[in-house]
Amino acid sequence: MGTITVPVTPYIADFSVSDKPCDNVVLSLADIAPPEYIRLPNRPKPDSKYSSIDLAMMSTNFSVLVSLGFGDSFSAKADSNVHCSYMDLAVTKRVESNYDNKSIIAAATFGLGFRLAIITYGLDSSIAMNLGDVAAAAKLRMGYTSYQILAVGGGLKVISTAQPLIANLAGEFNVETLELIGAVQAQLTDLYINHNSDMVPELMSVDIDLDKMANLYSGGKSQGPSYMQLMKAQRFALQQARHGRTLTQALEQMDHKPAWAVDRSIVKDLYERVLGLKADEEPRGSNPHDIRIMLDAGAM
Repeated sequence: MGTITVPVTPYIADFSVSDKPCDNVVLSLADIAPPEYIRLPNRPKPDSKYSSIDLAMMSTNFSVLVSLGFGDSFSAKADSNVHCSYMDLAVTKRVESNYDNKSIIAAATFGLGFRLAIITYGLDSSIAMNLGDVAAAAKLRMGYTSYQILAVGGGLKVISTAQPLIANLAGEFNVETLELIGAVQAQLTDLYINHNSDMVPELMSVDIDLDKMANLYSGGKSQGPSYMQLMKAQRFALQQARHGRTLTQALEQMDHKPAWAVDRSIVKDLYERVLGLKADEEPRGSNPHDIRIMLDAGAM
């Protein structure tokens, strides 16, 4: 089973679907699947042991940062020279989801600590993905750096070392910021692991079952394509449509170039259902613009 990890907000709520209760719905996933497919009743046990802090930076974009709860004050600086990333400064616990066969959530990670969004402008991507390099670049005025921080979990006011980070919200990410992160990491680890703090963990990310996602997106066919096959075929179809080719012409491309071969039924479905095009109808009007948006967003 293949999975992909998706960062989410901590909000889990109950819904009523067709007059039937649907509890423990992960709200961050509401735009990718119906409520009954994104349920997560599992929680860490009170005596759970949490992992140590891993300060890994994850590359992302503005829309993801906003969806995670960060302010949109960064958006005015958005252009091709901007790099967005986030980092979880938290102790974590992974919980397997064994609720039912319908939910696309395979597992979830709960945590205690902080989530940082880091924005750089005018820095090479290799520099932008290393905390030390980002801080040094800010010191040398090689580019623009900024960050925002969110608390993850309850009872975090006891983390006194985090107060300067929070007070400097949306400030420059520099050497002093890096030193503060080190101090927060040490205090958070000491409080939770060594003193059994009363802090309350919150949901941070979920692992999505790609096969279940593909099954859901293919209309619930039990023997449908894998997630990767689905995405590959949909992207091929969008690329063909963006170049102005009809469905018939797109299918001919696969006949003449075997290396481009993907699932023909998926290509046909995307042209007809998503783009609303008949077999010999050219993508015109607003279609090319919509196609470019879908390709750039990675939605298909």
